[in-house]
Amino acid sequence: MMSELSGFRRKNGAFGIRNKVLVLSITGLTGPAARQIGEGIDRAHVITMPYGTGLLADDRAVHLRSLEGLACNPNVASVLLISDHVPKLERLAERIKSRGQTVV
Repeated sequence: MMSELSGFRRKNGAFGIRNKVLVLSITGLTGPAARQIGEGIDRAHVITMPYGTGLLADDRAVHLRSLEGLACNPNVASVLLISDHVPKLERLAERIKSRGQTVV
């Protein structure tokens, strides 16, 4: 017996079975704020990074790809990025938007 899978087709063509809001703190200093915000959003998932500043070369690249991958997961409907470093925030937001994800 086969059952039908229901889910969401994203703008970028990906298919997700959840429709979650992700509160993503991209620097270590904004983790507490992200957790407080996440508590006020029904069924939001909060992810905080313990660090973010001072990463160089490959470590920095892996860090940014990880953040981008979390934000662009097909089960994420939208992302609220939180950072104390505006240039990093803007660069990451543009990368995420370029993959078809809604970013605030």
